[in-house]
Amino acid sequence: MKVSVIIPFHDNVGWLAEAIDSVLEQDYDSFEVIIVDDGSSEDLSPLERHYKERPCIFIHRHRNGGPSAARNTGIAHASGQYIAFLDSDDVWLPGKLSAQIPFMEENGYLWSHTGFFYWDYRNDRLSVRHTDISSNHDDVSLKSFTGFKVGIMTVVIARKVFDNHPEIRFDESLRICEDSDLFRQIAQHYPLGLINQPFVKIRLTGTNARLQFFKRFIAGEDNYRRTENRQGVYASIPRHSMICRIYAYYHYSYRLLKTIAHPNLRELLSKALFVPIYIVERIYLLRFR
Repeated sequence: MKVSVIIPFHDNVGWLAEAIDSVLEQDYDSFEVIIVDDGSSEDLSPLERHYKERPCIFIHRHRNGGPSAARNTGIAHASGQYIAFLDSDDVWLPGKLSAQIPFMEENGYLWSHTGFFYWDYRNDRLSVRHTDISSNHDDVSLKSFTGFKVGIMTVVIARKVFDNHPEIRFDESLRICEDSDLFRQIAQHYPLGLINQPFVKIRLTGTNARLQFFKRFIAGEDNYRRTENRQGVYASIPRHSMICRIYAYYHYSYRLLKTIAHPNLRELLSKALFVPIYIVERIYLLRFR
């Protein structure tokens, strides 16, 4: 089964080369690498010359539209029966595809994910802290709306998911948490497979969304708005449910936080406001274990 590996790229070509090499070093022999240059300011011609002997690598360029637009471009150009995603600053570990594709084929899953390491690349230190994904499998249609830990760079999705549901795509209006929005769409139709073993190293660069607490409230505000408007899959969330209450907390906290002009002070308060809702989400998610 052929796998199309989509890598959106926007600057830092050195890290991109590491990401590509981690795919080329897989012991799975049927794949293509689709690099989508999302309006990068860097010259990719040296990289193209370096990989010119590898016909499985394709580069598509378009103006900067964010990761959602780049990944949708990759999906449109993919020719594989499976589609996988890798961010240009992360790397796969050996054996990822040779474990994940047979697992999906044998168990009938149309999408699946694996565990991952957080990678402090400056001292080459790996950590699995805060990455308990053991309950993130099978029916996650309700759980996917909050506290859902699935890394986009670990996910493989069967092409037929996108063919059967043309409406399932990355929302190009989102610049953060666009992957969570996609997962919610898929989860309403298909059970999720899990290989609870780390097969990806996520590079900690200081810009990761998980390290910026105010971004969590921006995403929560978007979820609140979509739920209030009964938009798409968000219409399936029962009104007055715990999920709606969690989104409301993010909404009112966001209204407060956006009035703070100083970014460091805003981030500090965001961190403080995140603590209680994090505890509430963890308690709520116990029902799914």
